[in-house]
Amino acid sequence: GADGVVLGALLDDDSIDAERTAGLIEAADGASITFHRAFDSTPDPIAALEVLCELGVDRILTSGGAPRVEDGLETLSRLQQTAAGRIGILPGGGINHDNCRRIIETTGVGEVHVGSALSSPEAGQTQREGETGLGPGGRNVPIPPGETDPEAVRRLLEILA
Repeated sequence: GADGVVLGALLDDDSIDAERTAGLIEAADGASITFHRAFDSTPDPIAALEVLCELGVDRILTSGGAPRVEDGLETLSRLQQTAAGRIGILPGGGINHDNCRRIIETTGVGEVHVGSALSSPEAGQTQREGETGLGPGGRNVPIPPGETDPEAVRRLLEILA
């Protein structure tokens, strides 16, 4: 009953495993398909994008091949241009209140992934000094595990409005 699934498979050379990915898409039985950040390991992101377009993937979750989206903006912009509406480019990895608008404006993407930024650390842990996540409580405040702060989500939406 899920609306969508996140999946992905690579070959030993880190290129897209088209056969296995096609099987996963078939098993998803019509659900929306997002190819996960394994995409960032591919040696040729443009070629990988073309394979995923041919397979009918709906979007690619990517940081542009960098550890953080902010470091992969050039690749993300190139992917967005190459995609030309055939497949969505979903930046994810280090997106927060401070950089979200700039990432969208720089790359031209229509959506972003802030999943782990909205997740809280394990019980008893605190955010590191200077960390700019979207989790509840702010810096250096213990956060219960698994909570998402509705106010952090509202604030992000206000920034993007």
